[in-house]
Amino acid sequence: MGTGAQRLADQITATFEGRLTVKLCAEGEFVPAFKSFDEVREGKVQMLHAAPSYRTNKHPSIPFFGAVPGGLDPQEHNA
Repeated sequence: MGTGAQRLADQITATFEGRLTVKLCAEGEFVPAFKSFDEVREGKVQMLHAAPSYRTNKHPSIPFFGAVPGGLDPQEHNA
């Protein structure tokens, strides 16, 4: 897991002055690998931070959140 996810989690905690925190779990640590999208969709997990390229079969719009020319930049992804 890179430093970007931890930086986002730290920014969320700081912005909300500790009232909202994000616990990072590596893929497969909390839910089975490649099942995390389904866990969020079913309401079992509250948030997912992952490469959209691994979930393109879940919804036709997902490729637009990845490496598509004119797509979102990293800050827009995190917004």
